[in-house]
Formats: sequence, C-alpha cells, structure tokens
Amino acid sequence: MAKRTVVLSILCSVLLGCGGIQTDPCECETCSGRGYCVADMTAPLNSAGGSLCLCDPGFHPEGLACVEDPEPVRDPCEGQDCSGHGRCRIAVDIAISADYAPAECLCDEGFHSQGLACVRNEPADLCQDVDCSGYGRCVVDVAVDSVDGAPAPRCVCDPGYHPENLACVMNDAADPCAAVDCSGRGICMADAVSADAAAAPLCVCDDGSVDGDLACIAQPQDDPCAGVTCSGHGSCALRSADDSPDGSSIECLCERGFHAEGLSCAPNDAADPCQHVDCNGHGECVVVSDQLDAAPECVCQAGYRVEGTSCVPEARNPCEGISCSGHGYCIATVSEGGAGATCVCDPGFHPQGLACVLDACGPANCDGCCDEFMRCQPGDTLDQCGSGGQQCRICGPSDEEIRDNLGKYWHYRNRLRTQFMAVGEGQGYSLPAAWVSGPLREGKLGAITWSDTTSYMGWYLAALATEHYLLSHPEKFPGYAGAQDRREAKRTVENELYYALKAVARLDRRAESVFSESAPDTPGFFIRDDVNERFFRVSGLNERYRHFQSGYQAGGDEMSQDQVIHLLLGLALVKKLVPESLEVDGMNIRRQVVKRSVDMVEWMSARRPCCRDGDPPYECPGAGKLLEECADITISVHDRWLIFNPAREALVARGWCADRHVGGLVKAIRIITDGARDYGPYAHEEHWSKWRCLATDNCMIEGDSIFYNHAMRMALGAIPGRWDRDEDFNSMDILMKHARKKYKGNRNDVFRCGSDPKETPGCCPYYGVEMEVDWYVYPLLNAVLNPEIGGGGGLDKWGEYKKTIYGKVRKMLIGAPAGGPRKAKWPEMVMSGWGTDNRFGRTKQHGICGLKWHADPTFYNGLDYMVLHNAFHIAMPELWR
Repeated sequence: MAKRTVVLSILCSVLLGCGGIQTDPCECETCSGRGYCVADMTAPLNSAGGSLCLCDPGFHPEGLACVEDPEPVRDPCEGQDCSGHGRCRIAVDIAISADYAPAECLCDEGFHSQGLACVRNEPADLCQDVDCSGYGRCVVDVAVDSVDGAPAPRCVCDPGYHPENLACVMNDAADPCAAVDCSGRGICMADAVSADAAAAPLCVCDDGSVDGDLACIAQPQDDPCAGVTCSGHGSCALRSADDSPDGSSIECLCERGFHAEGLSCAPNDAADPCQHVDCNGHGECVVVSDQLDAAPECVCQAGYRVEGTSCVPEARNPCEGISCSGHGYCIATVSEGGAGATCVCDPGFHPQGLACVLDACGPANCDGCCDEFMRCQPGDTLDQCGSGGQQCRICGPSDEEIRDNLGKYWHYRNRLRTQFMAVGEGQGYSLPAAWVSGPLREGKLGAITWSDTTSYMGWYLAALATEHYLLSHPEKFPGYAGAQDRREAKRTVENELYYALKAVARLDRRAESVFSESAPDTPGFFIRDDVNERFFRVSGLNERYRHFQSGYQAGGDEMSQDQVIHLLLGLALVKKLVPESLEVDGMNIRRQVVKRSVDMVEWMSARRPCCRDGDPPYECPGAGKLLEECADITISVHDRWLIFNPAREALVARGWCADRHVGGLVKAIRIITDGARDYGPYAHEEHWSKWRCLATDNCMIEGDSIFYNHAMRMALGAIPGRWDRDEDFNSMDILMKHARKKYKGNRNDVFRCGSDPKETPGCCPYYGVEMEVDWYVYPLLNAVLNPEIGGGGGLDKWGEYKKTIYGKVRKMLIGAPAGGPRKAKWPEMVMSGWGTDNRFGRTKQHGICGLKWHADPTFYNGLDYMVLHNAFHIAMPELWR
C-alpha cells in the first residue's frame, strides 16, 4: 500500500474565496474528493492557519489536490520480510533473465536462511549460571525490547520479590502491583477475596505468553512445545531446568480428571470429583488441587454463595437499615457464623455495636489536641482539648493513608493510559473509554466501550489539569510524583493535554461529515467519539480486547447538553491551573481552551433561522419537541439555546433544549474568557429564573428528580464563585446543600422488578427507594476554581464547610478499591459508590444493580477518583505529607 505523504500549504492569515472572507483554511478545499483537508489547529485564536490534504490509499498530495499514484514496478522483494530477522535483496549474480532477478535473504547474526525465511540457530543453555539470588527461577524468554527476537535469560521471582537484571529483590512498595509489570506482556490486577484479606497481585497475560508466577513469559520462536499435544487433555507449558527432575524444559498442565505422565495426560484412577456436582445450576464446579484425591468446590454466580457443594442464594443485604448513627457507613462482613455487618466510622468516631460514637480524648488518640483538620498539635494538655468541654477527635490522615491514596492514584492513572485509551493524534486517539468488560477468554477481555466519551473528556481534562498543578508545585506537594521522575511526569501530562485538546477539535471538525459528506464544518457542533475498526487495530488495543463498541460505529452519536457541560468543567480547570505561557508543539494550551469553550457555547446560543420571534416554529425540524418539552418558556425565546445538527438540519436526538442551564452556561463562559464573551443578553428572564430556582429550598425544576440532570447543574455550578447574574447566591452554599441530595428512584434511574426480584432478570430490587448522590467533589472543585472566594484564606463559606468536606472526601478516597472501580460484586464497593461508572454522575446505590448492559466483571476508567484525589489536596494543601 502506498504511504500517504503530508504536504503542508501555508495560507495567509485571512483567506478570500467561497463568497467572501474565509477564516477556516479548509472551507474551500475538497482534496479532489480523494481525501480530506485538515487545518492547522495550532494557529492563534481567531486567525486562519495552514491546511493540508490527507489522501486516500493509492493517491498522494500535490498542493491541495490528491493525485493517483503511478503503477508501481514489481519488486521481487515486495512482501518479503525474511521472518523479521534479516533483509531481502535482489540476487543479481543469479539473475534468471535480463529484466528479472530472484530474491534472497541476508540473515541477522544468530539466524540462517531457509528459502525466503531466516531461522534461528540452536540456542545455548542461557540459564546455566543464573540463580536469581535464590528467590526465584530462571527461564528462557524473548525480551520485550529485543530487536531480533533472540531468547535471553530472565528471573521469575517469588511473591514479595521483583526482578532487577538477573536478580530477585525484595519489594518495598505498598501497592501489590507496584513492582509487577508482568514482563510487559500483560496486566497486573490486585484485589482481596474478602474484607479482611490482603490484596494479592495477579498477572493476566497477552496472547503468545504464558503465566510464570507474576511474569508473562513469551515462548522463543523455536517453540519446545511445538507438536506436544498432552494427549489432547491438557496444554504444554515452559519451565526452567532447575525445576525439572528429568532435565526437560516443558511440562503438561492437564485438564480436570487427568494427571501428567511425562508429556502425556493420563486419566485419573479415581472418578472426576466434579462428576456429580452441578452447584444447583448457579455456579461451576472446580478442582482446587491437582492431587488424585482432590475435592470439588463450587464457584458461584453473583447473588449466590457457597454452602458445601451447592450454590445457595445470598441473604438480604445485612447493612439494610443500618445508619451507623449517621457518622459512618455499614459494610457487609463474612465469617464462619455467616453474613454480618459492621460500621466503618468517620474520623473522630469509633464503632460500638452497629453505631458510631464520638471518640474521647486520650493518649491513644493524641498526646495533645487535634486542630480543625484532625492533626495532633503538641504542647497542649488534655484538659485544654476543644472548647467548652468538647471532646477531642482522633487525628488524621496518617502518612500511610496519604501514601496509600497516592499509590492508588498512580495505579489508576497508568491503568487509564494503557488499558482505556491510546494517547496520540489521529482518528480514535486520546479518547478515554468508559469501561472494559469480561469475561476473560483466550487471554483477552471481552470488550472496550466508548460511551458518552466527551463527558468523560471533561473529567479527563480535569484530571490532567489538577495533576499538572500538583507536579508544578513540589515545594507544596513533595513526593506527589511517587516513583516517577517529576520532570518527566510533567512533560508526559503536558503531552497528554496537547493531544486531548486536539481530540476535542477533531470531534468538532469531523462531526458534520458523519451525517452528510457535503455538509460544511460548523465550529461548536461535535460528535462524541470517532473510534473505528482501523484505530482499534493500529492502536494495539485489539491485542487486549476481543472487540470494541462506540457511538461512532453506530452512525455517529451527536453532542448533547451533558457533553458540553462536563467539557466546560474540565476546560475551566485547565484554564485555571495551567500557566498562561504553557505551549506544546506550537499550541498555547489556554488559548486552545478558550477557543473550544467559545465555539461550543456560541453554537448552543446561536439564533436558528427557522425559529422566528413571536411565531410558533412549525416549520422548524423538531418543532414538536419544542412545543412539548419547552412549553413553559415563552415561544419568542425559542430561537436560542437549542442544540441543532447543521448536517441534518434538525434538533439533536437527545438533550437539545438547554434553557434550564442557561444561567450556568453564561456564568461559565464569562469566567473562561475573562469576561470577553457574555451571552447574558441572549438569555430570557425565564431562563434565569430556572437557574436561580435551584438556590431555594422550596423550588423544583422540571426534570430535577432525574439525577443525570442534577449532575449537570452541579458541574456548571462548581465553576463560578457566585451563582446568580446579580451575585446574590454563594455557590458553595448551594453546592453543599445539594451534595448529599436524595432522589426517588424512577424508570430512568434503575430497572423495574416484578413481584419477586429473583424471578425478574436484569431488574433492580432498589426500585422506588431514595438514593443518595453524595457528590462532595463539586463544592471541592468550586474551592479549587475560586480560591479567592471559596478557599485559600478561609474566606466566605469555605471555613464553615471545610471540615465536612474533609470527612466525606477522605472516606471516599479510602473506600476506592485498589484494583480500580468495577461493577459491584461486594457490598462494601456498592455502599461506597465505587461499584458503577462515573461516581459523580450516578447515585451510590446505582452500583447495587450496576447498569444492566455491563458484564461482570466490568472495570471503569477511574477518572472520578483521580479528580477527587487531586482536588482534595489542591484545596487543602495543609493536609499533604
């Protein structure tokens, strides 16, 4: 296939043509209909940049046209790679005719030619002098960074040790996966099997590698297992010479009911232990030991527990109805006596039965007195604790807690980069997936799913902005980079910021062509993702997952209000926390943030030519929606704040009527543009009244019972320090009031059950109950964005709410699972809220059922935890150790 050649044509800053002044350098360029034009997105705001043609295969650019490639001359070496261990040449010295000579391979050292292939020479015993310090075993492996694929010795270390060169060194990190890289051919997962068990690492290996005690071992090209079938009842595996009594480098791992005899699998003399065990039809029987007298054991489905060799329904949630006195939360426990419950108490309280009671002052808690952030202050005597005889509270957080949370953060962060996205430029790149799902088959998880991707882009930008701020202030946050080099980590996050903003611009530029090839680009209208099959392959994600899902594949998923609003929150944090001078590859990050924000709000607020003042807009596509859903707003203002698809010339399918959020949108764009853009004149008084309504206790906005809408208002309200256009309301007051709001379940929130939930597949037994949102991240972000109003010097309402936020957020950080947020299977994950995707866009109880289309296990991207962790320390730097 001919390679595309990129030719950059430099255009003047203002182009003429296509009927007048042109600020988009690609507006008139068609690339001969054999490619597409891209603009230089690094150009300054409100000025034209360069353009270039990216041509289809078989064509190359000449200026701003795509011209067909000439017919290539046949090369006898075409398609010949000599097995990747040599190079092909034309053997002129043995030419068959004057115009044709055959091909031959010149092989690398250690290989010899066989026809047009390079075959490896027989290797020596490379483990002969390697003892791995006595804490592991040597294996012959193909190095990950090997150029020629030559085998090399490496150490597979015992638990608690990790390889360094050809030695096994004791681990010193708290994170079970900290020193486990699975040889670069798999992923490490850590989780505890019960509430009181320590987490242990586990390697899930890629195709072509085998598990070797926390290492994924690639078999050399000359596979010693080739031709070994293990009698058709097992699989062949490598082992080191030290472990082999007969000197063999391979062994058979046999199926249940068979045992190894040399390189064969022979039937066990005893009957299959699982022969008559069906686990009541709600699980799978497994043999835990490989001994002939092994006993059967049931692995039960979700909602069932093991009882002997049966799977019986789990009892009702033992935490139901237990409030822990309102000063903690309940988790289910399992012991020999069966299921039980215990309270995990807030700082300053301790469990007493199923209640949380206030701690008393005492040497066990603090030798002196605890300040407002529960740090012990030496020098005070116990009788001076508190004021007016108030009891002293336990001090925290400890240095160990800070380290544990930081270790979790970097584990989530690296997991995001390697398992949920591919960072870079081009279609599909730098877009975080929402979740990945199982079950594991053939070394691959089931699917990776992009859903509501631009909403997650807002949280991704927020995580990058807060991370950049913490890395940029080592004097306040020493050690934040963990084991990474701080300067290198800072360069990495700047690079990701650059590509993330390019991705947002790409989704804007590509949107119209998804619906109509001839539709011109309209800045501000975007699609949610552009992930396709080619990206899935070339990014390498197909090596980890069997398939992918995206809105783009389903025909293009349009923007909606929540996409814009969550993007604005992320963009506002980048604008606030990233220096004005930061440029990456010619792109000024803050100017790009302003451009993206203005384009989106400009499009939302734009006047629609088919919706005229004073006339019911019957001629406007989607007019039925207008009259039905926006009937409470004067029809004369319907010409603005409607999200329109310019390619289809119709309102978008979902989330098109933005009147309820106009107040927040106007405030957000004022702040992001430093007052340069003000859409207040375009907002009708009824728009403002809806926004102000949320600040009062007795007001109910239409649709407010749906917590997805509530998340949008919380996200927008976090941006300004003051809520209303007249500066009447403090944002912190309103956000704190709604941070723990309860919602009544409805059909949009959970899934309806029949009279017996166990007989209704996919239902949620919590239908109709009140559900807490527990969203203290939004007032925390408000303090980060407005230190002069809500944080910093304890001004305004920040000091009043600081201790409450501290206690709530600290509990959230501790409760996040070490391996990453995942679909709920254990009650403690559900009750902490980390059992569903987007912890701050859904209720805590939503995780009890999970989303019905998610498989088990399903792992989520963890962006919500990352933003919470970073914002917590930026808003309260005095807590950092």
